Amino acid sequence: MRRVKYRFTKVAKIIIMQLLICSIGIICGFTWEAYSENARWEKLFYPGVRIASIDLSGMTKDEGKKQLKTELIGELNDYKLSIEIDGKSFLLDCSKLIKSFDIDAIVDEAFNTGKNGDFRDKYNIIKQGIINDISLYFEYDQDYLNGFISNIEDSINKDPVNAIMKIDSEGFVKITDEISGVKLNTKELDFRIKNTINNRCFENINITVPIEEVKAPITKDILSSINTTIASAETSFSSSRSEREKNIDIAAKAIDGTLLMPGEIFSFNEKVGEITKENGYESAPVLQSVDYKSGIGGGICQVSTTLYNTVLRSGLSAKERTNHSLPLSYIEMGLDATVYWDSIDFKFENTLDYPIYIESYIKDKKVHIDFHSNKELLKKEYVIKSDIYDTIPAKIQIIEDENLAAGEKVVVRKGSKGYWVMVTRNTYEDGELIDSEIISDDFYEPVDEIIRKGIEE
Repeated sequence: MRRVKYRFTKVAKIIIMQLLICSIGIICGFTWEAYSENARWEKLFYPGVRIASIDLSGMTKDEGKKQLKTELIGELNDYKLSIEIDGKSFLLDCSKLIKSFDIDAIVDEAFNTGKNGDFRDKYNIIKQGIINDISLYFEYDQDYLNGFISNIEDSINKDPVNAIMKIDSEGFVKITDEISGVKLNTKELDFRIKNTINNRCFENINITVPIEEVKAPITKDILSSINTTIASAETSFSSSRSEREKNIDIAAKAIDGTLLMPGEIFSFNEKVGEITKENGYESAPVLQSVDYKSGIGGGICQVSTTLYNTVLRSGLSAKERTNHSLPLSYIEMGLDATVYWDSIDFKFENTLDYPIYIESYIKDKKVHIDFHSNKELLKKEYVIKSDIYDTIPAKIQIIEDENLAAGEKVVVRKGSKGYWVMVTRNTYEDGELIDSEIISDDFYEPVDEIIRKGIEE
């Protein structure tokens, strides 16, 4: 078969040539326009570039700075930012809040947006625009802002109120509901204020910050677990003077109604407070070393002692406790607890799984202290035993007195023995002994007897 040769006619060649020339012209024209446009926009912000929502498209650097200062900075200095929280309105003075700002750095960043690509990328941005809104960050006067937020806190924040338990004189229990508190989310408010200013979101804007609910730590449900008396103790002061009775009454009332949650520590001194005349206490006999002397608050140790015995009978133990130097008339040896403001305290911790409500009152010239808690604790019974295991005899001091007749004797101070006393606690469950522990090992000082005797010839 013979192969056919194709040839372009003269007309076809002319058409092809014209097409090539047109294409080259179009390409050259596009390239020229692209380079021309790129060159023109090199000194301008690209279309779509914004700073804090202010459109800087087509502006020079200087024009952009001027626009920012006119439209943004001036407006900010005159602007009062409205903050709505929990139905209350607060106005923030932006002129006091803004310390300084760095326009030059932000303008440089915005101006260079899109200018790192090749000429085609740049040309496409010029024709199509770019979405780029840069925030203008300010240096804020944080002290002013903290003070402003603090004032809002004072107006908004409310502390929760714990549920309250009361036991009336007839033994009826009344529990009032807890009340939740509210707390301003200060970190979120700080963020929203700065973010609003940084992004110039001033039109139709109300900054709202959610307030947080603060639950009361002691609720009605918790107090409802207190449903019985788990331990009681009483001591008599029937022979006391009126001043001592008054001191006992004040101290007993001070600890009455105390609620001690699991893990909390009770301090007698902290609860009762400083023993002063200003707080109502009077002078009464106080045991100092081996003598009784008049002192403010004499008698309050009978309250701390009664409390200590209630603690022991509830299965708890003292964290701090000191016995008196001499035995007392109203309690067995080893079961007393002395206190003295700012130096000797009586403390115990609630190591139970339930809260304890302390009821302390005076009746028939006796100090009564009851611990109320959960009936589950009654499964165990505690028996306290005080044993004197050693006795120290008193010494006799004889002082010769020339003012007395020969052989005549006068007892100046009656002596008393000293004692070593051990207190143990036995724990029973369902009638069986399950534990025995030594609670304390106390020493009571002997008191020397002092006798004055006439000189014999």
